[in-house]
Amino acid sequence: MTLQNEVPVALIAPRGPDADCYQRHLVRHGAAVSTYPALADFQEGCAGLLFSGLAVDLGSLAGLAEDERAFVAGLVDSFAFVRLRRVGPPEEIAGTFQGKAFAGEELLAPFLHEARSRRPRGVRLEDRHARVLSVFIYRSERDLGRPGTAASISNLSKGGFYVVTPEPAPKERCLLVVPELGDETPIPCEVRWSTPWGASTQVLPGFGVRCLSLTVRQKEMLTALLAGPELKG
Repeated sequence: MTLQNEVPVALIAPRGPDADCYQRHLVRHGAAVSTYPALADFQEGCAGLLFSGLAVDLGSLAGLAEDERAFVAGLVDSFAFVRLRRVGPPEEIAGTFQGKAFAGEELLAPFLHEARSRRPRGVRLEDRHARVLSVFIYRSERDLGRPGTAASISNLSKGGFYVVTPEPAPKERCLLVVPELGDETPIPCEVRWSTPWGASTQVLPGFGVRCLSLTVRQKEMLTALLAGPELKG
């Protein structure tokens, strides 16, 4: 169960012990955490979601392309922003906040204080669409002969979607059928991250996917949707 005063924070860190360590510390200090393995995954999955703070593994900021560095600079200007690294044993964290180096409580307390002072907001992205489409989820090819799990997709891009569902995310891969794309060929997808039901008061439950292949018709329909006006509720 989440608390009303939890602050929504996006964590960008490769899967593994470092990300697990960061998440434990953030949750312990009152953050509702959505985790993304890399900056590209965050760009794919953040559209339409609201955050007050961003916590980023220092290693994830190394070797960025020029456009990625510009994107990060925009995040620093728009959100409470902390850079993290794991130190230990024991498992502790250190990093920088507002240009100063801190460790442990001295790092997260001011970061989350700043995040709580900010109204949750979305991330400005291009080539995204907030329209919601119907989708059927299949966990494997063996399931294609049976009815799929009905859900919705949002945060549309040419490379992936966010699947909104209270059901647990499939492991690693799944197949999606999106009737509104005009071609019901199952779309093979890689599951990149998930927000389980009940894990956040700010983010709808579901999981982000990267499309591994699309038919010509599906690509055409997605391109048309991204170019068209967004629907107003």
